[in-house]
Amino acid sequence: MNLYPIFSDFLSAEKLDLDVKTLALECNRLKNKKTSRYISNVGGYQTTITFEDLTENLQNLKRIILNYCNIIHKELGFKGEQYMDEMWLNINQKGNSNELHNHVGYFFSGVFYIQTDSKSGCIKFENTNIANQFTFSDNLVEKYNCYNSKKYSIQPEENMLLIFPSWLSHYVLPSESQKDRISIAFNTLVNYINKD
Repeated sequence: MNLYPIFSDFLSAEKLDLDVKTLALECNRLKNKKTSRYISNVGGYQTTITFEDLTENLQNLKRIILNYCNIIHKELGFKGEQYMDEMWLNINQKGNSNELHNHVGYFFSGVFYIQTDSKSGCIKFENTNIANQFTFSDNLVEKYNCYNSKKYSIQPEENMLLIFPSWLSHYVLPSESQKDRISIAFNTLVNYINKD
């Protein structure tokens, strides 16, 4: 039988090779000079990274992220080029988490993990097909796949970059680690001039 995946979402997971120890120090310096904001974070620290905050290492990270975003953009058959609309710093301590949310209005979103361990809390994505949740009950599923799964989990690792469509709802489980979980999240938009 021929089955075709239609109306698909994606998740890109890449392992980078950046100096995360230096990035962690720079993130902690930012934390010491900027106040936290509260959006989806339950506890923890979150702040916008502005142009003035961009150290050489953060500028390099931004370039790398945009390069990956534009590779995916082209591979998915889109016109134009992506640009970084915003970046922000997250520092979650033990017990901190992020509520279910999405980034509708942007194109791609993602997160780069600077400091994390196996107890830091995984990131979970929810199937955007709401009807799936009412039709395919878990007790009917013999083996999970892209057709019947309601959720998808990733256990973050240091130097991991995740990129996904901004409409994909996601949340972060509470950290059980004594170690701060440090990450940088981002949203992109697209520059496109219609020449038709």
